Amino acid sequence: MTVSADVSDIAARLDTTTQRRTCKALGELLTDEAICPDGRLPSERELSQRLEVSRPTLRLVLRAMEQAGLVQSMGTRGRIVQQASEAATATGTAIILAPAPGDGSAPEGRPQPGWAHHTWLSAVAELHGRGQQALVVNPAQTAPSDLKHLAMDHPTGVIVIMLHDWIKRQGQADVLDDLRSAGVPVVLEALACDGPDFDTVDSDQQAGAAMLTRWLLSRGHRRVLRVWGPPAVEMLPNPNWLRARDAGYEQAMTEAGLEPLEALRVDPVGFSATGRRRWEQRVRYLAGHLVDVLRGPDAPDALMAISDGPYFALAAACRLLGLEPQKDIAIVGFDNYWQQLPERQWEPTVPLATVDKRNAEIGRKLVSLLLDRGEGSPAREPVHRLIRPELVTTGSAAPAGRTGM
Repeated sequence: MTVSADVSDIAARLDTTTQRRTCKALGELLTDEAICPDGRLPSERELSQRLEVSRPTLRLVLRAMEQAGLVQSMGTRGRIVQQASEAATATGTAIILAPAPGDGSAPEGRPQPGWAHHTWLSAVAELHGRGQQALVVNPAQTAPSDLKHLAMDHPTGVIVIMLHDWIKRQGQADVLDDLRSAGVPVVLEALACDGPDFDTVDSDQQAGAAMLTRWLLSRGHRRVLRVWGPPAVEMLPNPNWLRARDAGYEQAMTEAGLEPLEALRVDPVGFSATGRRRWEQRVRYLAGHLVDVLRGPDAPDALMAISDGPYFALAAACRLLGLEPQKDIAIVGFDNYWQQLPERQWEPTVPLATVDKRNAEIGRKLVSLLLDRGEGSPAREPVHRLIRPELVTTGSAAPAGRTGM
């Protein structure tokens, strides 16, 4: 497929005449080495001036090109032009299957290290540092039959990052099996699967939960409640990474001679409203799950959210029930991306602590494992590597224990 054909397909899916015209004009630049030296696109400012188009329109077009695999975002380092698909899958190129930028993997600007896109950005940089090319493909935009054809050009291998939903769909795991059967090494971020069949790299979820629990215990909290969900538990009913978190929590509680509390599991639910109204619906939904738990003599004195994402609604739900977050009850998160969540505008408190999974290091280890597997190493059982996470505290002051309702 040629670049011009790709651009025509992308332009046809855009909403306005201005967007389609901008897409076609930008497509002409993709093949102009004088405009894009070394495959790197000029800055957004320069492109908007050259194409005589507003930057918001330009960003929409660039995002469509990123999702189609023609352009790859390098975060704060700008964007690069992907090679045409025929050339990009040649020997010496590793395929990275990952969500497109803007699919919830990172916000605009300079993302915190907890955002998932740091994993594949780090993998790309590591591949380039080792003399390999990288082709980032969003499988949501690619037919399974096209992915199977990747094996025909003998790529270095395939790295799969943060694609739990894609892996779950019927037939998608078969694509990875077909690639591996064809002699193409396949390495997965452990969050992308829930089985032992492939080489995987993951943050040590058990260690992360244990260190977070121990930190709360060191502050005098004794009844730490896990609030599992939403939204992360919608991926799988009880995934390996969540079982590992349970094990870490239970380990820390048992070491302290304390009885682990049964986790509160909150089922995911869809809300029809948007903006502030949707936020209020989420808060009330969580409050409904918490109301009985937070009342009575055996109520928890600390909550462990499944991720930083639900933290703000969880804190607001406690406030709705008469508890001041981080004063009457301590609340911690996980994943280290809370600073850039839009919900901060509606809840003034922040997590007392969170866990950074070290996504960049996961990306580097994925590449290391892939290249090791591809260098003719003898057949062996799947390798599972764990990266030790880091505890991150926010400096927010909160007294130990709770003061009551």
